[in-house]
Amino acid sequence: MELNEAKEIVEIFLKSGNKLVFNNKEIELLKGCFHMIMYHVYLLENDTMVKGLIDVKLAEDSIRMISTKVLNEGISNDFCVFVKAFCNLLYNWNNNVLENKDIELLCIFNGKIIDIRNNMLKTIDVMKDVYEHYKDLAGWMPPAFDISKAYLEKLLEEK
Repeated sequence: MELNEAKEIVEIFLKSGNKLVFNNKEIELLKGCFHMIMYHVYLLENDTMVKGLIDVKLAEDSIRMISTKVLNEGISNDFCVFVKAFCNLLYNWNNNVLENKDIELLCIFNGKIIDIRNNMLKTIDVMKDVYEHYKDLAGWMPPAFDISKAYLEKLLEEK
């Protein structure tokens, strides 16, 4: 995911307020972390990095809160897209500015959980299709199976 695409996804999600997922305090925490990341992106692009403006606790609190939401609550597709974008931004920012292993691992963890969720949803869809196909075939028995059943019953009677 490109930086501009991730930035746009996060901005739209945070501007919408998304009260179904986050309360006001959590939204402000995410906005603060997002603005800090974007400020450092701007500084990196202009080769004027200032290490003193890094708030490690803000970044850690943001990613931990997202991890808690991902693990403990039902998540929508929009939320999944937001999490992937936010974690992408935070991961890249962390690797370029902070190099905090906890943040790196939590970003990777959230991405993996979202991927697993998406794979499970795809699996459920495939299983629904297989079940529908099986229901269609369940009433149909080829004549060879009927003959085999009769033959088996005859053998059982003889014993």
